[in-house]
Amino acid sequence: MMRKWAAVASVAVLVLVVLNGVSKSGNDAKAKRGVFATLRVGQPVNLKDIGTAYEISTFDNDLPLSHTVIEVGDDYLVLQDIAKVSETRIAIYSVKSVSNIRTKM
Repeated sequence: MMRKWAAVASVAVLVLVVLNGVSKSGNDAKAKRGVFATLRVGQPVNLKDIGTAYEISTFDNDLPLSHTVIEVGDDYLVLQDIAKVSETRIAIYSVKSVSNIRTKM
């Protein structure tokens, strides 16, 4: 009886290890996903406060915009204004949208 449970436990652990490896094999650990996936440190962005949330927009060329991305976390974003006087830390639940405006075809 004990050998049966040991065999079942071994098979269960083996299945979990294989499934865990398969689920991560298609995903790069450093690949960003979610709302802030298109943002990178040093990128110029426009920040618009619409009262209840923020709208963040970027352009596909490096135009000087109102803010620069200082830090991108999984659930927050840190922006610095163009005068480099203040930093704004924005939680993910305070962001309405992140949009990229394409100027090139």
